[in-house]
Amino acid sequence: MNVSLTVFQGRAGDHNDLAIPGAKSIALLLSQQLGLEATVVGTPEPALSTHWRTELDVAMPALRAMQGRFQRILSRRYPAPSLDAQFTCIWIAMF
Repeated sequence: MNVSLTVFQGRAGDHNDLAIPGAKSIALLLSQQLGLEATVVGTPEPALSTHWRTELDVAMPALRAMQGRFQRILSRRYPAPSLDAQFTCIWIAMF
């Protein structure tokens, strides 16, 4: 069975700077416990804490990169569980 670990580190409309280091901490712990190397998507940047449309426009490149990551995982020819640390949540998806 193939397992991937992804940590999202880009902007996503956060109103403070706590989610990015939180996701990184969770990914580091999972990486150590599972013996997996995490794929990092996005680059940490300070929160803008501004209007929704501005937040979405600025976050879009990182969100598109995350979309690409999920597309690569889902396009594999074999079932691959995916562990994804995004913000301060862990999404576990079995495919």
